[in-house]
Amino acid sequence: MKQPRNSIATVASRLLKFAERPYWADVLDEHWSAFLELAAEQLNRTPEEVADALDALGLESMAFAMVFESFATHRDDAGGTFLTDYLKRAGWRESAPARKYLHALRDSTVGLYEILEVHRDKGFLLRDLLDADAAPLFVDERSATHHLARWDIVAGRVLAVLNRHRFSGGLLPIQRDTYTRAFQPEWETVRDDPAARAGFLHTLPITAALLWLFVAIEQANAPLPEVINDDGEAVIPCTVRLPLLAPAEAVAAALDAARDWVRAGDAPPFWNWIGGAPETPDEQPPDAGRGQRVQSYTQAGEPVRGNAELQGERLVYTTLSAERMERGLVRLRALLGTALGEALVEYDNLQEVLTRKGTQSDDHAPKDDAIDPEVAAQLIRETLDRHYRAVLDQPIPVLDGLTPRQAAAEPQTRDRAIEWLKSLESHEDRRSARDGQPPYDTRWLWVELGLNEKG
Repeated sequence: MKQPRNSIATVASRLLKFAERPYWADVLDEHWSAFLELAAEQLNRTPEEVADALDALGLESMAFAMVFESFATHRDDAGGTFLTDYLKRAGWRESAPARKYLHALRDSTVGLYEILEVHRDKGFLLRDLLDADAAPLFVDERSATHHLARWDIVAGRVLAVLNRHRFSGGLLPIQRDTYTRAFQPEWETVRDDPAARAGFLHTLPITAALLWLFVAIEQANAPLPEVINDDGEAVIPCTVRLPLLAPAEAVAAALDAARDWVRAGDAPPFWNWIGGAPETPDEQPPDAGRGQRVQSYTQAGEPVRGNAELQGERLVYTTLSAERMERGLVRLRALLGTALGEALVEYDNLQEVLTRKGTQSDDHAPKDDAIDPEVAAQLIRETLDRHYRAVLDQPIPVLDGLTPRQAAAEPQTRDRAIEWLKSLESHEDRRSARDGQPPYDTRWLWVELGLNEKG
């Protein structure tokens, strides 16, 4: 739907055009250059390299939006602002709602907000982290609801216009760890001192933009974590396609009769391989601290090392390591012998799989080898149940080596346990949205640890 020329939705383009006037163009350039120079100093780079990094990461517009609003609301020695000048010279052209929006933006400050609820394509229910007495606030928003999750923290300006609340253009996600280590302690120090409080709020827009940028660049340059299975093997998605040289019924009967192949589905016939454990001692599971673990289990608690599925006139064997692929293929040959033809083996790159996951359209996704969504959802739930039940009693680095149970049990560390749990829930909400799965129900974790969301 085309927006009216003078609507709130299109006011940003008119502000940018006005900012091209000689005086304001110089002032805006000073603000942007100062931001790049501050970032360059902290990152030990040149301003040009920071600008190139923003462009390469597709983040320049987000950073510029925050800097532009800081420029537009900055008061000079006479108390004037860019927005005051715009309203004086060009405000008569704006609609009444647009003028109300511009007045609200002119008098706004950047705040820090925690997302309590995400309503897709509608908005967020927010908690103001700089006002403990403020009631939760619903803010209209569409695009950001597609990539932000519950318990995320954002820096931005919330404007009250026409009895509704909305974000202005600049909105930045802030890592929970960044908030708890950088913003929260300083705010608790200055909030009761009017002068110090004003100083904190004055520098918050650029401080938030800088810390957001540092994290974004660090994450972009970080290598993928090592991902391993419970046998200590690198996770590499593998698919083996074996043509059938015997009736499918005979192959199914042989797999049903084998103790290490457990039928898990009938349409199409599907088996979990619960055998194939490494035989040599040096292949046994590594230390718990090494790598990110990926492992699925049967309902009986047995580790699943591969899957076999009858697809028409072929048997498809899938697994998540080259070693399990080799051991599984040896086992299938021993079990089925001449019933199987020559194997076609495909290895996939984990990084490519993760990248492709969010970009591959349904039209190009492989249909014949896909796991039934209900089976996949059940496997994910069972895996996460086991994983998080074990994690509750494992030392966590962000909790300074305490287990979640230990941190939750001590008054002085309960808040940190809550922060850890909120980060976990935010990650799970984002994962489920990305994968098109129902969100994992983490309520039992709060109960198990004796915590509640407000501490």
